[in-house]
Amino acid sequence: MPETLLFIPMFQIIGSLGLYNNMWAMVLIFPTLTVPFCTWIMIGYFASIPKELDEAALIDGAGHLQMLWKIFIPVALPGILAAMIFAFTVSWAAFIYPIAFLVSSDQMVLTVGIVSDLIRADTFQWGKIMAGALMAALPPLLVYAFLMDYYIAGLTAGATKG
Repeated sequence: MPETLLFIPMFQIIGSLGLYNNMWAMVLIFPTLTVPFCTWIMIGYFASIPKELDEAALIDGAGHLQMLWKIFIPVALPGILAAMIFAFTVSWAAFIYPIAFLVSSDQMVLTVGIVSDLIRADTFQWGKIMAGALMAALPPLLVYAFLMDYYIAGLTAGATKG
């Protein structure tokens, strides 16, 4: 669902909770935007895990919690990382909600602060804008650089004989 359709109801909810111009508004909003799609990703990923792993663990005497922690989470790690990367990217790149709900400079997220504080009418502070853009690009770059190997590896390869 597009963010623009949820804008007015979210504004009313944030206002009624007294979180306008508060970073906790973003903590509340970002999961509401990312959890549905991450759940959809994880449902598909958990459905692709072979049923034989579940049955083998039960035969070996593992409980349900042990199956979750020792079998399913390690096998589903690429899917979990994919969902985490998606949630981080969507939250980091968000612009509409932070610019609407955070108005003071000390509360703004980096991407909104660059635009709202460094551009005044027709005066652009290009040096600071470029430095801010570089700082804004570094966290996603690092996340993708370090987590993509795990994501692509596909830890389910060779989990069952076949």
